[in-house]
Amino acid sequence: MGFAAVGAQVAKAWTEAFRVGWKVYLFHLKTRRRRNWLGLIWVIVPLLAALGIGLGLQSTRLIGQSGLGGLPPAVFVLTGVTFWQVFADAVLMPQRHLASFQTELAGGHMTVELALLVGLFDLAFAILFRCLFLLLVVPLLGVSPSLSAAALPAFLIVLATGGLAIGIFAALPGMLIDDIGRLLAVLLAVAMFTSPVFYRQPAFIPDWVNPLAPVIEAARASATGLPVSVVFLVGCVVVVAAMLVLALSWLKSGQRRFLSALR
Repeated sequence: MGFAAVGAQVAKAWTEAFRVGWKVYLFHLKTRRRRNWLGLIWVIVPLLAALGIGLGLQSTRLIGQSGLGGLPPAVFVLTGVTFWQVFADAVLMPQRHLASFQTELAGGHMTVELALLVGLFDLAFAILFRCLFLLLVVPLLGVSPSLSAAALPAFLIVLATGGLAIGIFAALPGMLIDDIGRLLAVLLAVAMFTSPVFYRQPAFIPDWVNPLAPVIEAARASATGLPVSVVFLVGCVVVVAAMLVLALSWLKSGQRRFLSALR
């Protein structure tokens, strides 16, 4: 099957998913509320923990601002955890939602695209909530955003889209092999501690080893009033768009084989 034919099938599948996706999302959201009373509050719990860690480091002066690009430790840690959570949640979302709807998928009562769309709505609201929290708290910590904050939504989309593409590649085999999900969690943990989340990336680790690092740094710059490279942002958009196209093509071409193994 040619790439054009796969592309047409992908477009048709996602068009159908969007037609009914919002109603399905609201139904499952109502079901989850019976067991999850606090809802989106859990989205900012890691950010509150990061803020507490940052304020603790700031009060003890264990880490100076000079080692964090001139930013207070509380701001550095809060922004790092925020952007990391956006990426990590996007990576893990496809496998989590395909696993949660595995019975419906195996029985043919739901499409893979619809299951992922429900997760996309969850992910989008979580990102929006984190972004608003960040923009409200950063000025209270003594850092004033500037016009560069206009690039922040674009960087959040880049982080989420890149993570989503990676997660989609792992999601289908992950329905059959639980080890893939565990391996993905381990790799994310390692990547977090080699990324500029709690401290700046060590100089001996080049960007090509961890391409996520410059994206986090650029997103942090946009949230804290530092200059942002438009060329770098455009390059990131092009790369993650290509990743997403490949991931969606893989999802459409490979799902029949993996779903048949569930039945």
